[in-house]
Amino acid sequence: MPAGDGRSECLRLERAQRPSLASESTLMPFRAAGTNLLVSPNRCVSERTSPSERRATGTLRERATTYRIMSAVKHRGGVAEIAIRRRLWLNGLRFRVNTALPGKPDLVFLRQRIAVFIDGDLWHGNSWRVRGLQSLEAQFPSNTEWWTHKITANIERDARVNERLAMEGWRVLRYWESTVLSDPNSVAEEIAAHVRPNRVPLVPLPPTALERKRLASVVPKRSRQAR
Repeated sequence: MPAGDGRSECLRLERAQRPSLASESTLMPFRAAGTNLLVSPNRCVSERTSPSERRATGTLRERATTYRIMSAVKHRGGVAEIAIRRRLWLNGLRFRVNTALPGKPDLVFLRQRIAVFIDGDLWHGNSWRVRGLQSLEAQFPSNTEWWTHKITANIERDARVNERLAMEGWRVLRYWESTVLSDPNSVAEEIAAHVRPNRVPLVPLPPTALERKRLASVVPKRSRQAR
C-alpha cells in the first residue's frame, strides 16, 4: 500500500463494514484482512501507532477495563478443582468447599483438619516454569514490573496462609492446576491417602473433554510431551 494511503484504505474498509453493524456487540475494532490496520465503526488507526495514540482513539484497552475483566475471572469452581472434587466425591470422601479458613481453601476436610488448595499456575507463580521460560520476568515482556509485583505478592501471601493454618493445627496440601489436570486421578489418590490412610484405592475416572481442553490451554503441548 503506498505511503499515505493507510487512512484512506481504513476509511474505505470502515464504510464497507458499517451496514453490517447491527448490534453493540459488533462495535469492536477488528484487523482488516491482509493489512496492518485496526478498524472500528467510529475510528481507524494503524497497528504501528504508539500505545498513547491507540489509547486516544479507543483501540487500546484501558487498565480499568483490564481490571474489570480480570476481576470477573472465577476464583472457585475451576476445571481442575471440579476434577478433584468429582473423583473424591464419587469415591465416598466428603468435604467442605465454603469455609472461613484463611486463604479460602478449595477443599476442606474438617475432621482430619486438612486444607487443600489448587493453585492456578499463572496467578501463583508457576506458569513460567510450565512454559519453559527462564524466569517470571520473562513471562511478561510488557508491564513487567506490575505483573511480577502482583504475582510475587500472591506467592508471599500463600506462604503466610500456610504458616497461619499450620499454627492453627491444619495440614496444608497445595497442588498446581497443571499438575492436577495432567493426572487428576493421582492427585485425588494422594489427597485420599492423607484423609483415609487405610482405605481401598480410588476408582479412577477418565478425563473429561473439558479437562483435556483446559490442560491444553494451561500446559503447552511440548511441555506435556516432555513429562
